[in-house]
Amino acid sequence: MYLPKYKKGEKIKMASDKVDFLKYLIRLAYETGSLNAKKYFVLEEKVLELGKIMGGWLKSV
Repeated sequence: MYLPKYKKGEKIKMASDKVDFLKYLIRLAYETGSLNAKKYFVLEEKVLELGKIMGGWLKSV
């Protein structure tokens, strides 16, 4: 992104918040039975990886 550092941090924080919300929705879908265990664990693993990436980006800005 071609933004000043302080704006990059804001955008990455917004994206990180959306990833956290996605984690919540996936967990909710699993708990209500809309998502089976196999799909839940696959999605949760990918979302956790996204969270780690976002955290790394936030630390670097």
